[in-house]
Amino acid sequence: MITLMGDTLLAIEHLPIPSIAAINGYALGGGSELALACDLRIADDQTRMGFVQAKMSLIPGWGGGQRLLRLVGYTQAMDLLLTARVLQAPELLAMGLVNRVVATGSALEHALDYLQPITQLARPVLHSIKTLLQAGLNQPYATALQTERDLFPPLWAAETHVQAVDAFLKRDRKTS
Repeated sequence: MITLMGDTLLAIEHLPIPSIAAINGYALGGGSELALACDLRIADDQTRMGFVQAKMSLIPGWGGGQRLLRLVGYTQAMDLLLTARVLQAPELLAMGLVNRVVATGSALEHALDYLQPITQLARPVLHSIKTLLQAGLNQPYATALQTERDLFPPLWAAETHVQAVDAFLKRDRKTS
């Protein structure tokens, strides 16, 4: 099970487009690990999230410890894993573990609204943004910079960029 779940969450993390978790209520242990495997997280104001594995004489086993470390840093991750405390929505937001906190029971609705402008972006742009940020997390700085530089030229030459510039210039002329 550890391999299956770990590989499943890794597959979510490595999707070529951004993923989003809509959290209503509790996300404890494995639920927290699943949420952190997503790129974005919307939580309702009643959400409680925690890495409570230590209370069960366990550690995160599906990659949640590594994702937590990268999101909040060493000392915060150490604190959360050792204390196994459950965080409420405002603290999750303050720590950067969720992107937004919304009204009770409305996380999915807000996640879909949040995604609306993102779905309007060209798929290669979505993939490139995710790739450049993942490179920054997982590669040395110089290598990540090169990855970003390598991703840019094909986007610059793409028809979607030419169309976007043209639309911008036409819009700018109309407001002049």
